[in-house]
Amino acid sequence: MVVPAGNELTYLVLLAHRADPNYLAGDWTFGAGFQEFAVWLTVFGPVIQLLGIEALGWIGRITTWVASGALLMLVGRRLGAKTLAAALGLILWLGLDQSMGVGATQIIAGFQARSVSYVFLLAALLAALSQRISWAMLAAGLAFAFHPGVGLWASGPLVLAILTMRETRNQGWRWLAIAVLAALPGAIPQILALGDAGLTKNETDFIAFDRLPHHVDPLVFGQRGPLLLALMVGFNLAFCWLRRTDFAYRLLGIFQTVALVPVLVGLVARAFEWTWFLVLIPFRVLPAIVPALFMLNLAVVATNRAWSELWPRRSQPAALRVSAATGAAAIAGVLVLWNPVAELATDAATNLRIANRAPSDIETVLRWASVETPTDSLLLGPPNIDELFYLSERSQYVSWEALPYDRIPEWRSRLASVMPPDFRYRRSNLWEEEFGRLPMERVLALDPRVDYVITTADYTFPALFSSGDWVLYQVTPP
Repeated sequence: MVVPAGNELTYLVLLAHRADPNYLAGDWTFGAGFQEFAVWLTVFGPVIQLLGIEALGWIGRITTWVASGALLMLVGRRLGAKTLAAALGLILWLGLDQSMGVGATQIIAGFQARSVSYVFLLAALLAALSQRISWAMLAAGLAFAFHPGVGLWASGPLVLAILTMRETRNQGWRWLAIAVLAALPGAIPQILALGDAGLTKNETDFIAFDRLPHHVDPLVFGQRGPLLLALMVGFNLAFCWLRRTDFAYRLLGIFQTVALVPVLVGLVARAFEWTWFLVLIPFRVLPAIVPALFMLNLAVVATNRAWSELWPRRSQPAALRVSAATGAAAIAGVLVLWNPVAELATDAATNLRIANRAPSDIETVLRWASVETPTDSLLLGPPNIDELFYLSERSQYVSWEALPYDRIPEWRSRLASVMPPDFRYRRSNLWEEEFGRLPMERVLALDPRVDYVITTADYTFPALFSSGDWVLYQVTPP
């Protein structure tokens, strides 16, 4: 594994820039917006100045991984699972890629605002299951503050479940203000950002179907993931109903039912192309929470040696038959359609290969640029390359990965100025090839004018450095 990677290449770089404006000085992408991460930026800005991107990335990863794993283990223990059974279940959950590709969401992932938010969410869930309502409300509010997306689709359902349960209703209302106050530092910037964005239907369509289909478009989630998720939801809810005399299971049943509502609305929104709703990413949380709880429920079954509950019989009550049928089908589906053990082995081999691979040609050129070009330079490279900011340590003309919600029209205009008019952003694997066909005249016409361009094109600009097919050209005079 390497740090930073994936989303960290955007969010840790954003954090470093906001903490030190001289880093990526004058960058258009990170210079404004991203208000949804206001709390995360404020809390960890001083830390990244002290530790640097790599150290904070590693410390943040390990801390949030350990915290999330420990909290899920404690949830399993609260439900009645033995530690070993819960641990085995969670390892298999990791082998399911946590969400089985539905919504491309993960609880245990790179260090970013979302990973911190999930720690608070799981802490809130554990506290609620233990009827420690004041702590549950505080943690739920902090989960919202660090990442309003997680808060909206997970903290909200959990708070509603607490307010619904007769055992916790009075305490829930008493401590509701704590949740609201804790959430406000993240909620207010998010609300203001949504109001300022004023996205049009064309813009939300572009975000949903071109930029974020892996998060919001059920048509690209595949078939096996949604099928397994549906079976797991059915099993979890039936399992909770069977154990409804236990407060913890009743709470989990209500929590998952309420959290399921935005997912179902999201399916309707996709059918009618209500992209204003889809860009809120309603599939963000449930697809990762449900498989984790499914594995913990199986751990409870294993602990109690109650395997007969997974074999439907006519003599059983209806709820038990539903639980048995969906549970058995989900287990069979996991083994046949996914095989989490094989997936874990594949992921380990992939991470090992990535960690040991030699730098690519474009990475070599970007690292050279970080040393040999002025720190206030503006660089143009293929917008889809995740490492542009991090490796070059220079401002970029435009990035596909970093999505500035508050400036979507200008962002799309910048993309259009360096890519072909009919370029299929969503499906194309030809980013570098098409970018390499950008005429020199269009490079010179860019506003603002770039200082350097990294490309495979053959330009007459002065070539400063090359590696393989990639060349760093100087566009402006020295």
